[in-house]
Amino acid sequence: MVLQVQPDLERYIDILLDEAGLCADGIENDTEFADLGIDHVLARAIIEKIGQTTHLCLPDDFFEHAPDVQSFIHQLEKLTKGGRNGQAPKFKPVSNGERSKMEESGRASVKTEKQPSKIPLIMRLQTSSTGTSRNLFLMPDGSGSAMSYARIPKLGNDWTLYGLNSPHLGIGPSEISINGLASLWIDEIMQTQHQGPYILGGWSAGGYYITEVARLLLERGERVESLIIVDSPCRLEYGAPPVALFQFLADSGLMGNFPKGAAKWLMDHFAGTMAAVSKYQPAPVLGVRRVYIIEARDGVLRSEKEAVGSGLDLSVAVTKMLLLRGDTDSVRGWNKQFPNSKVLWSQTSGNHFSLVHPPHVDTLGRLLREVINGDADHLEHWSPCTEESM
Repeated sequence: MVLQVQPDLERYIDILLDEAGLCADGIENDTEFADLGIDHVLARAIIEKIGQTTHLCLPDDFFEHAPDVQSFIHQLEKLTKGGRNGQAPKFKPVSNGERSKMEESGRASVKTEKQPSKIPLIMRLQTSSTGTSRNLFLMPDGSGSAMSYARIPKLGNDWTLYGLNSPHLGIGPSEISINGLASLWIDEIMQTQHQGPYILGGWSAGGYYITEVARLLLERGERVESLIIVDSPCRLEYGAPPVALFQFLADSGLMGNFPKGAAKWLMDHFAGTMAAVSKYQPAPVLGVRRVYIIEARDGVLRSEKEAVGSGLDLSVAVTKMLLLRGDTDSVRGWNKQFPNSKVLWSQTSGNHFSLVHPPHVDTLGRLLREVINGDADHLEHWSPCTEESM
């Protein structure tokens, strides 16, 4: 897909997408840069590149005033032309016929070719304000982006929060491996924190990634203090979610803050992740001290009638679990995955996708703080995860 913008602004969009390693597919006016994996480090790189290439000097805080595509274009208009009636030009999908006309008229098109991702494998999402710091490392969900965790409230003055990014972001369909990414990420984690104890977390597919990262750390003789698994269906209990499920949720506008018809790069990465999950057969992991399961309270759909009307196969256990949440559904199996660990579980408000967005992310943030500060073991809303509790 080619996105049509004012010809004099296209080069800025080109630079932004090129620096972020993204293509234009599925990007709309209200697409938030946080959802595209553009953090403060990438924002600075984009600002510098725009200055080098176009000689337009943008302020350091430019992206603070331009958190999405529409405001990005609007701010550029004000800087370059003083604005046009206060209205930002829109990104519009262009047909193949219109594409030919654009090329004939000499307009440059936004790049859509496959290119290596320039997004760093690890990024700091929160920084300690004290001299000493402890670290929490979060593995991404099926989107592959650390920016899924950008909205988590501050963990505390003495904590630094890191998120891991997939190297497959924004480059089109890719073959993804749970174990392969774990092997890649462990080096990034150990370069950041040279020795244990480690605290790792992961939402959705991130639960599988941290399982394998923990296994590798233990094999290297490191101590893994805690794992935090956020609404991740255990592979010992559930199969991989079918791609059709995520396509339905994307088309219905039910995947968090993504609009209807989620971006192609997002669906490509989800498809690759689901293929990887279907091949993933984990063995039990021994040696993790504590495992904390945070489960979403709600299903994505409101009723069984809605679920039946979706046309999805509700005999697939993981599909039914995500759409219609039952008590402790996503908790099942994790005590078998970590048979000699202390396993506790609690619930957060929201569903599988909304739990990382306001207002539910505030509850998630509180639960994370309870875990990392050592309070979860003493609070009533954290319960032991045993066969009897299933």
